[in-house]
Amino acid sequence: VADKCTLTPAAEQWMEQNNKAMGGGHCEGMAALALLMQRGQIQPKDFGAESPFALEIDGNALLQREIAYWFVTQGVMPMAAAEDKTLSPTDVVEKIRGALKDPKESYTLGFYEPGYKAGHATTPYGIAEKENGIVWILHYDNNYPGEEKHIEVDTKANTWALVQQLGSPAV
Repeated sequence: VADKCTLTPAAEQWMEQNNKAMGGGHCEGMAALALLMQRGQIQPKDFGAESPFALEIDGNALLQREIAYWFVTQGVMPMAAAEDKTLSPTDVVEKIRGALKDPKESYTLGFYEPGYKAGHATTPYGIAEKENGIVWILHYDNNYPGEEKHIEVDTKANTWALVQQLGSPAV
């Protein structure tokens, strides 16, 4: 095994593009890593703490690389083909509801401004049934650590309301 990896020009260009993209945020990497920790597939102790909230990002190169790794996976197959921006609010609820019951299925939740120019990713972790066809999608937002966030979906009207003011959700 070599001590140094020498990238081809194409691989170096790809790496630089992804590093530039992460300059706008790491939310997909954090959402995916949070999901894997929630599911017990990755342990916070592997990055220096007993719980995710106790992890330090500053100075933790191993954790930084892991977040970057999961950020980059959104742009490569099979994950690049898995994103679905066509789901209605009720469809998103059903997709997440199914994933919560199936240990082999999981999703991050993306929100986009109109035209998909900017967005944000979070980690759905539960569905809360309310009254009169109202359902909350409970999700962890790494911009608000430790705060409960939810998307309110009116399954009768097939509409949603989001605490953050971005745009349509996609899984």
